[in-house]
Amino acid sequence: MNLILANFKLFQNIGIFYLVVYVQLTIFTLIKKQTIFITLLKLSIMFIARQSSHIQEDIARNWSSWNFGNDGFEGTEEELNEAIEEALESDESFSISGFELWGRDIKDADIRELYDNYWVLVDNVNAQGGLSCIQLDAETLEEAIEEAKDGYFFGDGDCFDSDEWELVHSQGDIHIFKSL
Repeated sequence: MNLILANFKLFQNIGIFYLVVYVQLTIFTLIKKQTIFITLLKLSIMFIARQSSHIQEDIARNWSSWNFGNDGFEGTEEELNEAIEEALESDESFSISGFELWGRDIKDADIRELYDNYWVLVDNVNAQGGLSCIQLDAETLEEAIEEAKDGYFFGDGDCFDSDEWELVHSQGDIHIFKSL
C-alpha cells in the first residue's frame, strides 16, 4: 500500500511538473505570438504622400482628376452639358483637363465638379477608386517627411482610399498619410 501511495505521489508530482511546464510554454508562446504580431503590425505601417492645395476637400471627395485639376471647364452644369452637346453635334473636340475628347470619348468621359462650377475629367486609370499618391519607403514619420520633400508627384504613381489612411503631417502642399 505504501508503494502504491508513493507511486501515486510521484505521478502526482510529475503531473504537476508537466502542468507547470505546459503553462510556462503556453505563456511563452503567447508572449512570442504577441511579439510577432506587434512586429508585423510595425512592418505593416506604411506611409504615402500626396501633393495638393486642397487636401481636406480631396479627402472628402476621394477621387483624383487628371492634370492636377488644371485646365478644367468653368461654368455651371447646364453650361457644361451645352458645351458637350455642341461638340457632339458639330463633330468637334471637347477640351477638358488637358485632353481633347471626341465623339464616343466625350460621351464616356467621367466629368465631375471639382470645385463650385469647375469641372474636370476624373482619373479612372491611375487613381481608380481613390486619390493619387506616391508610396514612401520610410519606416517612421520623420523619415517620411524627409523622403516626401524629394518626392516626384507626376506620372502614374499609386492611389489610395482616403477612408483607409490617416493624414499625419502637412507641410505646404505636401501631405503624408499613414495606413490605419
